[in-house]
Amino acid sequence: MGFEEEMFLGGHESSSHDDFYPEKAKPVILLVDDDPDQLLLFTTILSSDGFDVITADSAQEALAMLSETQVDCVVSDFMMPEMDGSVFVQCVRESSMLEHIPVVLLTAASADVEMSLIGAGADIFCSKDRGRKQLSRQIRLLLA
Repeated sequence: MGFEEEMFLGGHESSSHDDFYPEKAKPVILLVDDDPDQLLLFTTILSSDGFDVITADSAQEALAMLSETQVDCVVSDFMMPEMDGSVFVQCVRESSMLEHIPVVLLTAASADVEMSLIGAGADIFCSKDRGRKQLSRQIRLLLA
């Protein structure tokens, strides 16, 4: 490397933008689903789209995690045993510590059920089929 090139790079042969500006923290998503295959699928999708993903396999576990962990958004399945997504969202909305967190409900249910999800307090709903393509974009809109 010549003198001019070395001066241009500030005396560093391999200088990058990241050396001076630390990487912005990735948004943390809590993904809740009782189906391990769905957890793996959506974890893979969201992680590859630049999110840090933590998972819970029940609404009860998710509520416990939310009391200990700061997250930017919750993505939850609607149909789960013991506590379904609408009851879970109500619990989140009733907590002054959690009510500000955006919640996306995933469902394989009909359009009638999807409309009732908004009434339950979800910020948005997303069908699991469409979620594979649209979920990351919808989360980014919620976090903007």
